[in-house]
Amino acid sequence: MQVASFKLKEGALYISSKLDKHGYKPFLAKENNNGEFWYRVLVGPFASRKEALYQQVKLKKEFIFLSPIVVKSENRPKDDG
Repeated sequence: MQVASFKLKEGALYISSKLDKHGYKPFLAKENNNGEFWYRVLVGPFASRKEALYQQVKLKKEFIFLSPIVVKSENRPKDDG
């Protein structure tokens, strides 16, 4: 599930640390979007889409300033710095 996306890695690390303190296991993925790099904050993977949707609702309640979206990914992205 994608929780947030930032141009600056510091923003992604800040949100990631907040999620970690609340028991989530976030990870970062650096993505190239038309020549611009963005740092995505993700949580998961989940055992099922149903579990992901449940966690999405839970995240929205705990962090009202976030807009998490469930995304399908075959491979867990790696943080390459």
